Amino acid sequence: MENLPNDREALKEIIRQLLEKIRRLETENAEFCRRLGMDSTNSHQPPSSDGYRKKTTQPGLPKNQGQGPGGPKGHKGRTLERVEKPDHVEVHLPNQCDGCGRQFGKEEEYEIIQSRQVFDLPEPKREVTEPRLGK
Repeated sequence: MENLPNDREALKEIIRQLLEKIRRLETENAEFCRRLGMDSTNSHQPPSSDGYRKKTTQPGLPKNQGQGPGGPKGHKGRTLERVEKPDHVEVHLPNQCDGCGRQFGKEEEYEIIQSRQVFDLPEPKREVTEPRLGK
C-alpha cells in the first residue's frame, strides 16, 4: 500500500475522492449494463443490429390443463331451436342472373337454397308504476 498521510484532514480528502470515484464508476457501470440490455425492441436500433442470437418469445396465457371447450361434464346444454313460424321473413333474391345477365322479376318463382334464423332480443321497455293513496 502507498504511504498514507497521518494527517486526519488529508485522509478525509482521500476518502472523499474515493467516494466520488466510486459514485462515478457505479454510474458508468449502470449505463453499460443498460446498453448491454438494449435491442431493437427497447431502443431505436433497427432489428438488423440485434445480431444472430435467438430472440426469446413470451409464452401465451397458460391453458388450464384438462379443460376443454364447453360446459362441465354432465351439464345438459341448451341451444336455440328453429321456430316453425318466425315473426319476420326476409327473402334475398339476386337482381340478375350471374351467368347470362337476365333481370329477375319479383313475381317469378324462386328456389330457397339457404335459410337460417336470427334471434334478436327486443329492446327493453321501461314500465313505470305510480302508486297513489286515496282518502
